[in-house]
Order: sequence, then C-alpha cells, then structure tokens
Amino acid sequence: MKYESQSALACLQDTKNASLYFDNVVPLELSELIPIRDSGEPEMFEILNSILPSNLLDSNNPRGVNPLVIQYTSTYLIAFPSALGIFDLPNNETLEERHNKHMPKLLSDMSQLIHSSGCSASGIFGAVANTNQETAQEDPSLILSGLNLVDASKLSWKQILEIRDDKESINKLKRLRLFIYENYNDKPLNYIKDDLNQRIYDYENTAKELGLKTKESIFKAIFSSESTVGLTAAAIASAFLAAPIAIPLSLAIGSTFMIGNIALDFKSQKRELYNFKRDNPISYIVDIKK
Repeated sequence: MKYESQSALACLQDTKNASLYFDNVVPLELSELIPIRDSGEPEMFEILNSILPSNLLDSNNPRGVNPLVIQYTSTYLIAFPSALGIFDLPNNETLEERHNKHMPKLLSDMSQLIHSSGCSASGIFGAVANTNQETAQEDPSLILSGLNLVDASKLSWKQILEIRDDKESINKLKRLRLFIYENYNDKPLNYIKDDLNQRIYDYENTAKELGLKTKESIFKAIFSSESTVGLTAAAIASAFLAAPIAIPLSLAIGSTFMIGNIALDFKSQKRELYNFKRDNPISYIVDIKK
C-alpha cells in the first residue's frame, strides 16, 4: 500500500467524495462545482481555493488561483455552456458541435493543469477503475474514496468546506488514513468495507453508552443526597409558584458542596466521551455521515 502525508488527486467525477478524503483535489469536471442560483452554496472559485494544491493557487490573482486554472475553467465553460444553464447557441450551433470544436483545446489545457499540479495522469479519479482491485494497494485516501462509506451527494459544498477548514476534522482524517495504512495492507476491499462498517457500528454504540453513563451518573448524584433533593425541590417549587422560597443556610451550604462534586463528575464523564470520539480513527467517518 502506498502512503503520502499530503495526498492529491486529479478528479474527473465525484469531486465531493474525493474532497472528503484527499488533502487536495484538482477537479476536471467543473459542472459539479457550479452552484444552483440562490442555493446558498459557495461559488466555484471559493471551492477551488479550498481544494486545489498550493502550487495552483495565486494570491495575486483576483480569483486566488493560478492562470492555468483560469485558462482551463474558461475553455471548459466555452466547451460546455450547459454547465452555466446555456442551451441555445448562436448561429444554430448545437451543444455537440460546440463540444467537438473545443475539445482538443480543453484536453490540452487539462494536460497542462494536471502536469503543473503534480498529480499523475494515469491516476485520474473517475477516468479508470482506480479502486476496482480486489486488494488494498493504493493510497489510503483513494481506498476510502472508493468504499462509498459516506453518500457525499447528500453533503453540500458548504458542509464539505467547513469540514476541510476544521482543524479537529483534519487531524481525525489523518488518524483515519494512518489506521487504513497500518491495518489493511493487501486486505480484500470487501473485507475493509465490512470491517469499517462494523467499527462504525461499535463506535456509535460505545458513544451512546458513554453518553447514557454520563447522564445516569448525574441523576444518581443529584438524588443520592437529601440536601440536594431538598434544594432541587425548593427550586422547582419556586419556579412553579413564581415566588421566592427561603432555603435554610445549612441546606444551601451542603447542597452547594454536593453540586460542586456533581459538576466535577459530569466534567470527568464528558471528557471521557470527548477523548473517545477524538482518538478513535473511525470518528471522522461517523462525523461526516451525520
């Protein structure tokens, strides 16, 4: 199995899916990035600024991208005006005629773009059956992209960019890729998918149990002390009657001490749940499935 600390991919289709697992993506099918009007989705160049490798970005350019990206984008939109909702062309030109006319220039621009990005032309995602091997031999990001553990089509670009910008999510993804590399080398892909799905199931059940454990411990602590019960009952009665009720000083002092212990216990339980979610390599998949 191959491993790169910074993974990049040229992508001919399913760019959303690739963007969930790769550090950088060079999208070649730009129609996937063009938002529907008034959808609230980010504009195409905002997405490109988030997913392109750094050598294809240019802060001096108003769009924030390398001139090669501008060139490819321009040629693509001329060759495929339907991506912008344009279907009627001047001089009775058909969409197919437009495609055929500009395809050689588009392929030339595509070749330059891929070469400049550093991605391999033989490894374009969607162009060949990259993940149709029987065993795991590719980069962990490519393996994850091909397992369909998450339906990326249900995620908006806004959600995907938020995931990519979140430092904790980035660390979780790195932990997941390391886990794939360390545990699944040369394993059958069907086995990897089944094992990961089982781990997701176990993760969700454990997280649920830890959450219930936290709640139960709080309720037990609250109702294990007469003073706390008295204070709680008084507070509830006061809320219902909309009038203040005098609470004996000794009761209040004892209750304050008990509440302090409850708060510490709750914080400890909550920390245990947080650490479990943070450290488990499956947490990234579970988070993006929500």
